[in-house]
Amino acid sequence: VTVSGISDLEEINSNLELISNHSLSSISGLNQLNDVAGDVLINTKPSLKVINGLTSLRHIMGNLEINRNNSLYCLIGLNHVESLLGDLLIQNNHSLPTSRANSLRHSIGEGLQGSAYIFGNHP
Repeated sequence: VTVSGISDLEEINSNLELISNHSLSSISGLNQLNDVAGDVLINTKPSLKVINGLTSLRHIMGNLEINRNNSLYCLIGLNHVESLLGDLLIQNNHSLPTSRANSLRHSIGEGLQGSAYIFGNHP
């Protein structure tokens, strides 16, 4: 299962919640999304291996939470986030190297206004 039918979406005025869809294997249909006025939650996706969508996402007004995605090993689609006004939470993704989670934190840099919580990922 993939995200499709919303490929022209550029802005979300609330939260983007991708939660507990055990068949979702790709979020590449969100490549035009620039701004999210709330949280971005990517949780409990056992089939998701790479966050390769969201390559245009620049601004998140809430938290970015990536949690309990057991097959996830790459966050490359989030490398262009410039501002994150909430917290960065990357937790319990057992195939995701902690170094990749830390790389995302460093790429956001001073644009991270909240705290970073990175733990329970692959060593």
